[in-house]
Amino acid sequence: MSIVDPPETIHPASTPVEDTEDSGMEQQLSLEEEVLQYEFNARPGASEQGKAAAKSLGAMDRAARSFTLYDPANAAVSHFLEEIEQNFRSYLDAYGAMDLRVRPYELLVEDEVIYEDEDRERSLAFKLFRDGVRRLVIERDAPWEEILQLLQILSVRFTGIRSNEDDMVTLLWKAGFKNIEMEAVEGFVPEDEKEEGDDISDAELRSLVLETVDEASEAVAAAMERRIQSDRFDDETGSPDVTVHRQEMEAPEDFDLPLRGFPPAKIPAYDFVEDDEYARLSNEDGVAALPHDCLNLVEELFRSAENSENLGTEDFLPLLVEVRDFMLTQGQLGNLMTLLELVGDYAGDFPAEHPVHGMLGSFANVDALSRLIRSVPSTQTTPPDEFYQLLDGLPGDHLEALLAILLEDRSTHTRRITRQMIERYGKGNVDRIRATLDQAQGAVAADLVRTLARVSAEDALRALPNLIEREEVEVLLECMQIIERFPDSPEIRTAMHRLVGVKEESIRIRAIELVGRRGDRRDYPVLMRHVMAKSLSLSDKEALSIGRAMSQVDPDSTMELFEDWLRPQGLLKKMRPVQKGQDVTAIGGLEYLDFDTADELLKILAKRAGGEVYDMCMSARMRRRRRMREGNQNE
Repeated sequence: MSIVDPPETIHPASTPVEDTEDSGMEQQLSLEEEVLQYEFNARPGASEQGKAAAKSLGAMDRAARSFTLYDPANAAVSHFLEEIEQNFRSYLDAYGAMDLRVRPYELLVEDEVIYEDEDRERSLAFKLFRDGVRRLVIERDAPWEEILQLLQILSVRFTGIRSNEDDMVTLLWKAGFKNIEMEAVEGFVPEDEKEEGDDISDAELRSLVLETVDEASEAVAAAMERRIQSDRFDDETGSPDVTVHRQEMEAPEDFDLPLRGFPPAKIPAYDFVEDDEYARLSNEDGVAALPHDCLNLVEELFRSAENSENLGTEDFLPLLVEVRDFMLTQGQLGNLMTLLELVGDYAGDFPAEHPVHGMLGSFANVDALSRLIRSVPSTQTTPPDEFYQLLDGLPGDHLEALLAILLEDRSTHTRRITRQMIERYGKGNVDRIRATLDQAQGAVAADLVRTLARVSAEDALRALPNLIEREEVEVLLECMQIIERFPDSPEIRTAMHRLVGVKEESIRIRAIELVGRRGDRRDYPVLMRHVMAKSLSLSDKEALSIGRAMSQVDPDSTMELFEDWLRPQGLLKKMRPVQKGQDVTAIGGLEYLDFDTADELLKILAKRAGGEVYDMCMSARMRRRRRMREGNQNE
């Protein structure tokens, strides 16, 4: 840290203030003077360690106050930070860890009071004690970064934060210090400390009590007297009559102080609890009891609202939404249906525009249904029957919400459940499913294609040509599923031919195999054109599938084509370059052709091609002979 010159001290006498200046400016100047001139001295007669500790805390206390007055870039702040680093490092190097004990108005090191201040607004000890801090230990190896972070926490408390912000203990825990330890109890705020900050000191409080005790009621006087005087155990408890005399710095009555006396010792005794009773007690505080407690609360609210003019639905509507969301998230279907019945019965007494009807409809909105669907375990592949029972009893357009969920959710399990629910509520609403399909892509679009096929097969078949044009693999696979489900439908022929020419090879092969299984001679030209156009780029797998499909669709034309390829007539045909794709296609077809010349053509091709094609020809000949032999035996 760089060394900077300390700021010039502001002296009131050398800085006169005109009578016309604003009183707020006078107060600001006085605060600045107080901070700059503030000295944090130990008590007279303090040890060297106590003086060093007081000096370190004094630097930190002054810096914490300065943050409310100066900009962080101000030279004064830099000077204060430098003093903190130097004083703390000097103490830690000389005496080791700084072990601070916190009392209501005092700070102690090694049982030596190094700080004392009864002013609650100014007292650093009071701010720590009020929030529950009882001990702070700053280790010898504490780095400057942690000391600086501790300063930031103290400065936040000096600004007077209130109930909407974290207290000192919470801030210290959140800081995650490694070299600063803390001991704490639950904090408190005295009853006489007001949120506006107009606190009074203990001396003023004692004076106020003495002036008003005669006029107050006996109960109030007794309570306030305990605030000042010592406590005494009741003689009826059997405890000794021990009087704790009030110290000079005694905390208020409700401060979290150690016990002032103990009752007579007792020997613990074991009381056996039956299993049923133990289970009942455990369930009272268990998760399983919470839904029932929520339902009982809702029922009691409805009953109270019916009998009260001051309690309306608007007062507890947010609670109903919270209970609904809890049951949706936890998959509490049975309890959710009970809640729905309660709300439905209550809503029956109000007109349609009443907010409770809107809440009733919210049981089936996108958010609610999404929570409900996500609650289904991943091991369950179908929607529970309770889903449909719940939705059937609710108003609203469930299909619209389900379609929106399918578009937004990317979980495979969630989409599976949603898709099945759309199939249930999509009957008669094909146009809306197709409209959503136009917006969807990838896996979601594929889900909608499958849904469309289950809701209306005819509409799905008519939509096939447009769907194939999308060239999305997931959608093409679903189109293939539809075609394979209805292989004899006249609508699929055009779609099947288009699938033979798509970019994805796996889809092409499935479409080619389907063409072969159909055995329609009219499909032969499509296969022949495909092999002639793609012969240079065909994989062996696709070429074999084309050859087989051609032999199934039109054996005669296929045999004639292979004769032309393998035994060309005429000089031009003999000079034509040999293409492997055509050779492999011929192998795939000749294996399944029953003509006698098929085996001869395989031998010609094997002899001419050699290498890999030779091995394929020999394997095809062996399989062909086995197939022919088995066919003859079956006859």
